[in-house]
Amino acid sequence: MTEKTPSMEKVLATQVPAYVENLFASEVFATEATFFSAGNGTVSITFSSHRWDNSTSSPVQKRVVVVRLIMPIPGAQGLAAGLYDYLKKHGMDPAPAPSNPAPIQ
Repeated sequence: MTEKTPSMEKVLATQVPAYVENLFASEVFATEATFFSAGNGTVSITFSSHRWDNSTSSPVQKRVVVVRLIMPIPGAQGLAAGLYDYLKKHGMDPAPAPSNPAPIQ
């Protein structure tokens, strides 16, 4: 077994693996991110979708969990920053300034 020297670890930590496209990767549609939690160095995001339950005579809309995404904290931070930047750049500012800000006293 090869021991990693401090300089090797520094090189390994700064190298970004090559991106490999997968045209057959799964896709999931979600109406909303329903729940967030963090622990053990990861962030978990639960996504749900609004669906109609037609099993009764009076259909009822429900929020159904469709997928959970669990990421290491640095990856989740990158996701949050990247999504924020993307939305803002495309005119969908996730934190717009209030139109009538309260006066500062």
